[in-house]
Amino acid sequence: MDIYGKNIKQLTFVEGENTVLWPSWSPVSDTIAFSYNKAGADIDFRLQIIKPDGTGQKEILSSNDPDLSDHEPGWSPDGKTMYFLSNRNSRHIEIWKLDFDKWEQKIAESDSINYEDIGLKKISNLYSVNVNADHRPRVSPDGKKIVFYGVGSDWHNIGTNLYTMNVDGSSLTNITKSIDGSEWPDW
Repeated sequence: MDIYGKNIKQLTFVEGENTVLWPSWSPVSDTIAFSYNKAGADIDFRLQIIKPDGTGQKEILSSNDPDLSDHEPGWSPDGKTMYFLSNRNSRHIEIWKLDFDKWEQKIAESDSINYEDIGLKKISNLYSVNVNADHRPRVSPDGKKIVFYGVGSDWHNIGTNLYTMNVDGSSLTNITKSIDGSEWPDW
């Protein structure tokens, strides 16, 4: 819709219990990334993109794994890198990235993509420090930090918190240490 709440256009159409969640508009193009849950209440998230006119809907990282959870995309300020949450190589959630420019180039050339060619990489190691990234990785305007909300080992006492880390996964910091919980960050 426009900024006045007019000209509303539905972009996605899902069936049954499937859901579309957490859209994130590229800061430099007309691409909207979002999470698509094929299984409704079960975990089966996939990253997809769509244009604001409803065309060009595509899945970004295909998989036949019904327990895969690639979700909650966020963009670097230059729109070249997409960050997201995934349990891609384990059963716990970490923050990953891919080079979206390379993905677009490779998908134009072929339907088959070698993940190494698109810079797909796990950047966090949160499980090792007993932190679980729950939602919303967002990159700072200078492109140097990521903020997200999650829980640590003390979540029973302090709830969810906002964490920051460098985009390479280093320097994890709990910035809120809240009692009631802090959620849904943005810059």
